[in-house]
Amino acid sequence: MGACCLSGGHAMPSNNILRLSEVSDKVGLTRSSIYRFLKTGCFPKPINLSSRSVGWLESEVNLWIEQRVAARDCLKNDKGTDNE
Repeated sequence: MGACCLSGGHAMPSNNILRLSEVSDKVGLTRSSIYRFLKTGCFPKPINLSSRSVGWLESEVNLWIEQRVAARDCLKNDKGTDNE
């Protein structure tokens, strides 16, 4: 399973809904980057709030961040074993 897929994790559940600007601030990505990740299935899907607005569950965004950190740490550990 790729590092961008959503599975597992230890994030505390949060039912808070984040709007796009909050998600962008939280993950450090632009609107277009978020939607590019969405298109490839590598970012949590938004939920419909009304006919013209969406939001993201904070717990899912937090999990995505945790998975990115874990993927980075795996790469760092793999590189460290090559030098021994």
